[in-house]
Amino acid sequence: MIENIKIMEAIKALGVDCFSLSGHPTNETEFLSMYKEMTGVDSNNTAIMSSNTSDFSVTWSQVSSKVKEIK
Repeated sequence: MIENIKIMEAIKALGVDCFSLSGHPTNETEFLSMYKEMTGVDSNNTAIMSSNTSDFSVTWSQVSSKVKEIK
């Protein structure tokens, strides 16, 4: 099993700084249900988070490959 910290490090290494990962994904389906990415801020300077895959900068394939690379 991939450690959650490694998944988060991989996402950051792929250039995404503002994201949320609620859980420990082990496959693409889980990743898509647990991952959110910041798409902007509202008038109160609060992050706007999206779970829409078209807003994502990374894919599970990229993340899992990067995890293997940085292990």
